[in-house]
Amino acid sequence: AAEGQRIRDQVAGDAAPVVARATMLAVRRIVGEYYQEDPGRTSAAIQEALAAASGQEILAIRVHPDVAGRVAASLVEAGHYVAPDEGVDIGGCIIDVREGTIDAGLSTRLDLMQLALTRASGEPHS
Repeated sequence: AAEGQRIRDQVAGDAAPVVARATMLAVRRIVGEYYQEDPGRTSAAIQEALAAASGQEILAIRVHPDVAGRVAASLVEAGHYVAPDEGVDIGGCIIDVREGTIDAGLSTRLDLMQLALTRASGEPHS
């Protein structure tokens, strides 16, 4: 019985990194589709990023060109800072402030989630 438990524990431990990677692949696809279906959803993500920039001098809010108009209209007080940038995914933004940059891009946020899953699974990360 103890040997069986040891084998089950080893199999579960070996499977955790694979499950974490598969989960992240699915999340990236689903989340990307979520923002693609309604680019207006990007505005909510930008509101969170603007909260992080509170008190800082904003120079630009870079967003994907396909959502720039909608985002500018939805950000009443900060709309004039919106600038189209092909390098930013729909669903995120990069806020340029006097002291640097706040990267709230979708890829960056998903990378942080992947790092957390990798650490939780026990898989060594690079």
